[in-house]
Amino acid sequence: MSYSKDMETAPKPRPSFFRSSSDLIVLLVGLALTFFAWRATNQLVDTSKHSHFLSDVDVLELQADSKIGGYLNALTGLKGLYSASTEVERDEFSEYIHGLDVTENYPGLYGFAYVSRVADSETQEFLDNLELGLKEAGVSEKVSRQLAEGPEHYIVNFRALHRQGPAVGFGYDLLLDETRAKALLQARDSGQAVASGPILLQGPEKPGFIITIPIYLNGQPTSSIEERREALSGFVNAAFLYDELFADVYPPEVIGSQSVHLFDENELIYDSSTEDEHDEGLPIQEVRDVEIAGRTWKLHVNLPTLTYGDIEGSLPVLVLLAGTILSFLSFGLTYSLSSSRARAEALAEEMTKVVRSERDRVELIVSSMGEAVLAVDQTSSLSLINTNAQKLLEIEDPRAVIGRNWSELVTTLKGEKKVPLKERSFSEALAKGVTIVTTLEEGHYYQTKSGRVFPIASITAPLVFQGKVVGAVKIFRDATHEKEEKSIIENKVKERTRQLSEEQAKMIASINSVPRGFIILDTEGKIILTNSVLWAILGIKGQILNLVTLDKTLSGVFNFSANYKKCFSEGRPIKASDLEYGTKFLEIYLAPIYVSGPSKVSIGVVVTVEDITERKVIERSRDEFFSIASHELRTPLTAIMGNSSMILDHYKDQLPEGDLKEMIDDIHSGSLRLIDIVNDFLETSRLEMGRIEFKKVSFDVTKTIEQAISELDVTSSRKKLYLRFDKPKTKTPNVIGDEERARQILVNLLGNAMKFTQQGGISVSIATEAKFVKVIVTDTGVGIAPSQQSLLFRKFQQAGESLYSRDTTKGTGLGLYISKLLVERMGGQIKLESSKVNGGSSFSFSLPAA
Repeated sequence: MSYSKDMETAPKPRPSFFRSSSDLIVLLVGLALTFFAWRATNQLVDTSKHSHFLSDVDVLELQADSKIGGYLNALTGLKGLYSASTEVERDEFSEYIHGLDVTENYPGLYGFAYVSRVADSETQEFLDNLELGLKEAGVSEKVSRQLAEGPEHYIVNFRALHRQGPAVGFGYDLLLDETRAKALLQARDSGQAVASGPILLQGPEKPGFIITIPIYLNGQPTSSIEERREALSGFVNAAFLYDELFADVYPPEVIGSQSVHLFDENELIYDSSTEDEHDEGLPIQEVRDVEIAGRTWKLHVNLPTLTYGDIEGSLPVLVLLAGTILSFLSFGLTYSLSSSRARAEALAEEMTKVVRSERDRVELIVSSMGEAVLAVDQTSSLSLINTNAQKLLEIEDPRAVIGRNWSELVTTLKGEKKVPLKERSFSEALAKGVTIVTTLEEGHYYQTKSGRVFPIASITAPLVFQGKVVGAVKIFRDATHEKEEKSIIENKVKERTRQLSEEQAKMIASINSVPRGFIILDTEGKIILTNSVLWAILGIKGQILNLVTLDKTLSGVFNFSANYKKCFSEGRPIKASDLEYGTKFLEIYLAPIYVSGPSKVSIGVVVTVEDITERKVIERSRDEFFSIASHELRTPLTAIMGNSSMILDHYKDQLPEGDLKEMIDDIHSGSLRLIDIVNDFLETSRLEMGRIEFKKVSFDVTKTIEQAISELDVTSSRKKLYLRFDKPKTKTPNVIGDEERARQILVNLLGNAMKFTQQGGISVSIATEAKFVKVIVTDTGVGIAPSQQSLLFRKFQQAGESLYSRDTTKGTGLGLYISKLLVERMGGQIKLESSKVNGGSSFSFSLPAA
């Protein structure tokens, strides 16, 4: 329990010569002491209450920032969906909202909407398409066609609701509503999330508001207001009902006993009480600004009037009532017993017991307070100390310290230095009559007589009676745990700083190891980072590198300054290849650097300079090789093929030995295979270098299939395989492409199918998919193992189990690779549909429909 100076002595009988006036003296002294005790207790309780109250208000303010910040993050994520794609489908929008699990994670949210920016001249077409899209999606809601006057409109396009009933209809022009329009225009110009003022949400017909975030076209500059207005694509909006939002933000366990009100400008948007308690009559009121997406709400928190059920709040009243009653009892008893010393002494003793009982009750209340409590008189002598203070200050017997100077009990430190007596909080509170708040950040410590040191946070308030400071009360706590948590956070910050420094060192090391010249420029064109490779490529040493020296070095080759400004202002990459720099060939690439976040802000330009001289030499050597191969290899091979063919056709019967005939057969077949290999090599090279011209026309693919089957019919008959075309009953759309190249692809797929099929046969079918026509070749051959399927469509690769399969199939591994290049050059795709070992395979290629 707590101990006070009043406990040290008990009242004694007065001398007989005071007996005639003792009744009046007792009354006056009792009332004076009662008044003093009431004032001191009242200030003590008020100080404690106010401290707790401010802490509770901090919690309420942080709760609003944290909760609504979570809702804003969800809306920012929706913005990211639009930033990542130029076109978002209606089902993608709905799937994203469904993935948020709004009911569980965001119960205060009413719904989301995507608002499109539409020029006035395009409005009717946009609304017609919106109405058609809603019908296709099975939405029967009517599209609004009421528009505001102006050159453009902000129209509700997508919507996903968490509650029943629409907050705003499809096709609604938000510029028709002054409050919504004000928020949208502010967000458009600032590039930030903006909250609207109070509005009446349609559907529930309840008050609420919206938060809107602008969406800008990817790659468009947004540095100024004019650029942001030009680049605007639309908005993502979140709608909130005040009552549902604040039911999530301020549940009863967070509000506690406070009365909470929120105002948007002068309009009340939330009231936690059932009565109007936000008037001037409440004893304590705190007002805070809560910033919500660029809009300021006023948070009013009231501490309600104390009741007698509140022990701590009733303490001053109890002291006043008890003291007054006891004073008058003393007066009455003294007056009635003044004739008898014995009776007076007996009654005084009884009264002393009552006083002690009431005093013990008051002391018990003070002792039950959570913080340590001390009180001193005007001379800094200790007059009251509760149990928590005794424990923290290691005081075993409170009677030994009551009446002693406070500075003798504990030493105050700031850091490692002792605080002078006149600078201690009790001294300042007594001298200046002001409340002193000591925070953890000020680094104050208490050192006890045993040498124990612990950090403290405290409030010291003066006790004022009739305009004079008569004492002071201090409420403090051991802040060791808070100090440790702060130290942990600071250590984490240091560790993170160290990690960032290491990452920066790694980045610089990586840049220096890149085999390309590297430059980073800031927004003003100043070079802030280069690597050694750049200096070696450009052959410059001992110069101060800036835009001027780069322009001078690359004069006549590349205008570095102009391209840097263009890249930075337009916000798009620039690439320049095959730049002749002395005896070298260079490739220079510039790209803007953006900071990740809601607003796409460029902070500079990164430039790479690559020496492609060796690549150019290799390309030239390859061109020369294939030029030689096309003339020097094909000419002798053609002669060998022609002569061996002539011998077999006209002189085969005149050859005397069978071995000689077999040798000539080998020469002939070998020359044919070599010519095919050379042709594949040359065609691969021309395709890779883009030197093959495609004659894209509209043609009937069914006729192409029939021609290919007719061409290979004899070969399939020799192998006793069926080769058929499952022609569709309905007319197939024409395709766009090079008809001869399409036939070449089909013949290659059919040829591969016949190579690997020994029984059964091959069938060709057609399927129409979206804007493409697909040709499917299915065989009953040996199939392809799953482990070998990844080798398909690669250069010089065959999906056989052994490298020796080339000898049996007589292939180069280029057929499917060439087919893939041909299909892709015509805007199509080729792939393996399915395959099963000993169960056949199915390949397909698709071309754009006409």
